[in-house]
Amino acid sequence: MRPMERFARALLIVAIGCFASGIRAQDRDISFAYSARVINPKLTGSLYEPRSRTLLLWGTDGVILYSTDLSTWQYATSLSAADITRVAADAQGKVLVAVGERGAILRSEDSGRHWQSVAVGGADFDLRAVVHHAASGAWIAAGTRGTILRSLDSGKTWSALAHELKLTFETLFIEPVSGAILIGGEAGLIGRSTDAGVSWLLTQIKMPEPVTPVTST
Repeated sequence: MRPMERFARALLIVAIGCFASGIRAQDRDISFAYSARVINPKLTGSLYEPRSRTLLLWGTDGVILYSTDLSTWQYATSLSAADITRVAADAQGKVLVAVGERGAILRSEDSGRHWQSVAVGGADFDLRAVVHHAASGAWIAAGTRGTILRSLDSGKTWSALAHELKLTFETLFIEPVSGAILIGGEAGLIGRSTDAGVSWLLTQIKMPEPVTPVTST
């Protein structure tokens, strides 16, 4: 190798070393924001919030979309990748709560534009339904393995209600006249609570096989 070639090669090695050292020195000052976006999610539900005039759509892979004019749609900001099964709003439209697979619970205070994870998932149950009880301010969520959760602080923290049933709950509904909370599930399971979800009267509707699940109330 000629002297000039050796000199040029040495300069190149030194330059690469300096560049790499600069990258390492700045590592602690660099942060990267990454948000995955599913191109073709399966959308499974919708909710219109009249006070903010916002229509929400949700579905697989943590996708929540929102629109205020029904012609343009935006992806809501969320760090959850869990499939979303249901979204509900409180009586004033101030707080929205979304629930989904593996116990995921998300919360929004800006009409569904941004969502914060209350429970990021990883639980041994899926949540199938959520509802707000305006008279008491309580939130109720329910799902597989007999799960019934209750929140009294606008969906920020949740506690599980203990009972013996391990069936799947599919739906929740507020009875408009009495204010009772109704619940439905697999194997003809129905239930009613008159104390804002603290206690439940649960029963199963007798019907011939195959027994139909109660998926709407």
